[in-house]
Amino acid sequence: MSRFYFNPEKVSCGVVLLEEKESRHALRVLRLKAGDTLELLDGRGKSFMGFVIGEEGGLLKVQLDANGVTQRAPVVPMALACSVIKPDGMEWMIQKACELGVAGIFPILSERSVVKLPEDKWQARTARWQRIAEEACKQCGLTVVPRVSVVQKFKNFMEAKKGYEKLLMPTLAVKGQTLSSALKTPAKSVLVMIGPEGDFTSKETEEAVRQGAVPISLGPLVMRSETAAVFSLSALRFHYDEI
Repeated sequence: MSRFYFNPEKVSCGVVLLEEKESRHALRVLRLKAGDTLELLDGRGKSFMGFVIGEEGGLLKVQLDANGVTQRAPVVPMALACSVIKPDGMEWMIQKACELGVAGIFPILSERSVVKLPEDKWQARTARWQRIAEEACKQCGLTVVPRVSVVQKFKNFMEAKKGYEKLLMPTLAVKGQTLSSALKTPAKSVLVMIGPEGDFTSKETEEAVRQGAVPISLGPLVMRSETAAVFSLSALRFHYDEI
């Protein structure tokens, strides 16, 4: 079943025209035609079935089923704050984080971040990450696309805290408690902080702890940043959502 995002505010009498990007993919790549069925995601928590009724001005015209299905939200919202790593790894990490249902992604620049760009280039990089997030959510059927925030320096991010109740920081910079031990304390929302290649520095870890972060160990194996992110988020989904 092909999935597309649409703007629910543009529905008229049960009919909606998909935006140009979505229409172009539907018409030129998938070659959908009148009568074909598809799934539409409103980006606000609901999915709808629909069928193609034609094309108008190069845009796909779709008749919606009026009865949308509300997707069950995670029991405990979780987010990812990830140090910017090399492009391939960063994009893979964002993609998998979305597939695991994160509510937000916060790229951060830590002391050991290897990717250095002029400030005006980060906007384009963030836009690309957002597109990757959208495609990942579309692929797995997630109705709400997490926002990829603008890149922030580590210190600025920690001062903002982002409103998550529990901050978990997998790190080898200091001795941390086990993940299972850290999860024994109830929480209404969780943010996982992932360091760059080479981990967070001791100074960064100490600052994060002062701001309420809990250092944790993911076991004796040294994981790549993207592996640590997927491992941690998967464990959280299993623990909180009782999959």
